[in-house]
Amino acid sequence: MQLYSKDYLPSSKDDFMNSPVSKNMLNVSADYPDLRDRYYQPNLTPLKPFIDPPGNLVILDQGKDGACTGFALAATINFIYRQQGRKHTVSPWMLYAMAKRHDEWLGEAYEGSSCRGAIKGWYNSGVCNESLTEDIKHSNEFEMTLAIANNASNHRLGAYYRIEREISDFHAALNEVGVIFVSARIHEGWKDSEGDVISLRPEPMGGHAFAIVGYNDEGFWIQNSWGMDWKKSGLALWRYDDWALNVMDAWVVQLALPISGTGTYHQATRSIAQGLFSRSTPRVSIQDHFVHFDDGHFDTRSKYWSNKNHVDAIIEKLSDSNHRHVMLYAHGGLNSIKASAKRIAAMKDTFLKNDIYPIHFMYDTGMLEELKDILGFKNKEISNKVGAFTDYTDRILEWATRKVGGALWREMKSDACTPFTRTTSDGTYFLTQLAAYLKDNSDIKLHVVGHSAGSIFHAHSLSRLCKVDENITIKSLHLLAPAISYPLFNEKLSALIEGKHIESTTVYNLSEALEKDDHVARIYQKSLLYLVSNAFESKPEMPLLGMAVFNQPLPHVTFKYSEGKEGEATAATSHGGFDSDVDTMNSVLSDITGGSPKYPFTKAILDY
Repeated sequence: MQLYSKDYLPSSKDDFMNSPVSKNMLNVSADYPDLRDRYYQPNLTPLKPFIDPPGNLVILDQGKDGACTGFALAATINFIYRQQGRKHTVSPWMLYAMAKRHDEWLGEAYEGSSCRGAIKGWYNSGVCNESLTEDIKHSNEFEMTLAIANNASNHRLGAYYRIEREISDFHAALNEVGVIFVSARIHEGWKDSEGDVISLRPEPMGGHAFAIVGYNDEGFWIQNSWGMDWKKSGLALWRYDDWALNVMDAWVVQLALPISGTGTYHQATRSIAQGLFSRSTPRVSIQDHFVHFDDGHFDTRSKYWSNKNHVDAIIEKLSDSNHRHVMLYAHGGLNSIKASAKRIAAMKDTFLKNDIYPIHFMYDTGMLEELKDILGFKNKEISNKVGAFTDYTDRILEWATRKVGGALWREMKSDACTPFTRTTSDGTYFLTQLAAYLKDNSDIKLHVVGHSAGSIFHAHSLSRLCKVDENITIKSLHLLAPAISYPLFNEKLSALIEGKHIESTTVYNLSEALEKDDHVARIYQKSLLYLVSNAFESKPEMPLLGMAVFNQPLPHVTFKYSEGKEGEATAATSHGGFDSDVDTMNSVLSDITGGSPKYPFTKAILDY
């Protein structure tokens, strides 16, 4: 594998923005090497001596906008549709807008992107028909709408492979697929709009993306996005010597086939590549089943973005689904957004098959890595003094991490609260739309599930929901190892339970013995809840609902404790293990559906 010359990789976004490349709107950056890339493997089919460009190509024009990755990928997709005899043309503006959300740099306030960013954007969000964005004249005018999101799910990326910079691999890919999505460094020779051939010139202009659509013995035929007046009606011959000097990246792609049903037909495989280098869950595969908040507002810029249009789309999909149950699920505070997305995708089909429409809440937590850093740093400071792990070690860690851990925990609790603090908050908007749907469909039952810090999230969400609609009823509330303190539980949830807003409440906890056998990052030798209670809350030994040592009988609340034995209501053996425990999740299913689930969870499904 050839790596890229550092001369062509800007060291930062500021360097890129101030470069002549940006000023000329030639702003494609090379794709950095990534161990997750899968490389194209040519088959041994005999190669044609030449491939002429098809005569029915749709030539695009990006104008003065630096959106060439979106336009080049759109040309590639349109080409494949033409091969299939279909007349679809897709939106380059959506592809470019999504590319900027998925490239190597943070934010979107700049021009340009990479080929990988464009492909990742398509993988995550799909792409809509060109007709839905035909009035756009500049990339910053693109805005996701309900119609765009729904349409984009019909045009999804299937297989995609990076191509080595070997000329024989390019020829093989064109024989097999017909088109290649490419980026290259271009020069002054590209400015000459006359003739069929790009003349090699020494003066560099910057990075550009386009499609390769054929070849002969002199070079590759390329399709540009500078309109029909450039070269041969938007096409030109890119000579092999120019290609060898200037090609940066190349990708071959294929469209996903439309499939019936609601399934996400992807089987995870355990390998050394899973985890750090595993592919993330595409947004489009879970877009009807999550709402994402960050700092109290819709997260509108991340890979798993949300906004009011997204909420409206979820409610519309819910209305069309005819499921008898709606479930609101808040994941635990240890989960990263990527891990939450993986859980949503894994659980989705089982819930749907059991007549339950799941809506999961994402809120930026991901405490595990930060806790590892905090505990690891403090553990190094004290390990030489204390020696082996003991209860005394835990006490010192609690004292040492109280300040920074307490700040982290307060931030997490704030993120769980702020979406619902005001009548105009984004979380309140979602609850208002949901309440209106439930009011119009009184036969639909609402259920709520919260794991760990998800119980804190739901304390605030349900308190607000019952203000939005004073007559609403939550059929069941399931709290898995809830991290909520007794004071907050009494303030927010007790009145709802005793007042029959919440008809049934079940708490699933570890036994006290399992709580003490658990660990956090293999450094703190008890469960996360012990660390929260003893170190992170406002006062030491804060009583938490999820800790057996503090539990006492509560009106209308059922406690179920895990001893780690399979076949019981819960068999979780760790604080973070409840949502991957088959017994726990099937108990939740049974309580929601009112009987044994027709399609129970299995270990394979819950193997995240």
